[in-house]
Amino acid sequence: MTTIADIYKGAERLINQVLRNEMQAQGHRLTGGMEESLQSETSKKGKAELMEGFAAHYTRFVNDGVPAESVSFKQAPFLIRYFQQRGLPEKEATAAAFATIKVWMKEGMSTQASKRFSSTGSRQNMIENAMTGADADIDEYMNNSFDFLVDELYHKEKSEKI
Repeated sequence: MTTIADIYKGAERLINQVLRNEMQAQGHRLTGGMEESLQSETSKKGKAELMEGFAAHYTRFVNDGVPAESVSFKQAPFLIRYFQQRGLPEKEATAAAFATIKVWMKEGMSTQASKRFSSTGSRQNMIENAMTGADADIDEYMNNSFDFLVDELYHKEKSEKI
């Protein structure tokens, strides 16, 4: 029998797939770590059941960007590792990281030039874009799932002998 928990698990899978699709469309995929970090927790607040989504900490910076005034060379180790994961040897990765940070210090992150990696033309607001674009699909899933659950409970109750 279907339960509310089953509906939430299905919603989590749907929402996470929608987010993964937008991440990939915006060009935010290297190791798949951000995509794999997506998870949710459900809780009760009064009579309401809530489902909250979570992701790796850096997802915030990828989604929201970073203003130029917040950029510093402290980001170099992470950026060097990023370029090495993209296949650059250490020397070139280091040079690319420092050059990128200098551009970020002027433009912020993400840069206009990084949009070439995106099939959507956007490199930020992936969460908002994904949720807005899939709003109807999520609503349909939730409505159909709750209708099915109510119908299932009704038929169970109606068919029991008293």
